[in-house]
Amino acid sequence: MEVIITGRQVELTPKLKKHIQAQAKKIEKYTSKATQAVFTLKTEKHRNIAEITVTVNGHVLNAQEETDNIQASLDLAMDRMEGQLKKQKDKLAKHHLRRGEAHGHLHRLLGKSETPREKPKTTASRIKKKQKQRVELMTLEEAELKLQGLEQGFLLFGNRKSLCLNILYRTADGSLGLVETTYTH
Repeated sequence: MEVIITGRQVELTPKLKKHIQAQAKKIEKYTSKATQAVFTLKTEKHRNIAEITVTVNGHVLNAQEETDNIQASLDLAMDRMEGQLKKQKDKLAKHHLRRGEAHGHLHRLLGKSETPREKPKTTASRIKKKQKQRVELMTLEEAELKLQGLEQGFLLFGNRKSLCLNILYRTADGSLGLVETTYTH
């Protein structure tokens, strides 16, 4: 992570620079994806202002505090920044949790047991059976008609409207459910 320290009408003493470097280490505690941290310290009349700007995963987080002591301003701004970083980390963790829940839901729909995934030694040892599936482009209505003629409880098809893979399935009560996929980068 690149750390930029700027002082406007503030003397950047070695002690102050060392304190800022220690604050920058705290950022790395929350994320390894921070690309840049800019610490700007400035004095205007009686006000000592510390501003911290951190770029994480393309997002820019900003915290600013003002007190009568520049080091106190820096510490308060860092507390605020840590709150933002923690919030973003929790948000990302919830996103990954939701993706895992969706995966488990799909396994339940397909009648497969949900066992904790162990990290495989090699990909070849993990795959026991390989099967090719032809995916047809069709509308949802066409997929409903095709599913009625199938013995299995689900149909994998390419949605003609969204051009994404979809799974149409029968639920336990006989109604239909749909899993729509989207592409992410």
